[in-house]
Amino acid sequence: MLKDRQEILAVGELALFIATWVVVILGAIDHYRHREHLLPGDSVAAIQGSDESPSDRK
Repeated sequence: MLKDRQEILAVGELALFIATWVVVILGAIDHYRHREHLLPGDSVAAIQGSDESPSDRK
């Protein structure tokens, strides 16, 4: 009885992991396909140094 329950939980955990992995991969592919709609200044790297002028940096 206990072994059957553990097997069911293990299979359920594996199914949840695979479903999560598939959703993440599909989301990444969808994001990659629609990246041409992004503006050049939308990234965090573009925003980080935008407040500083070159003379402010040391």
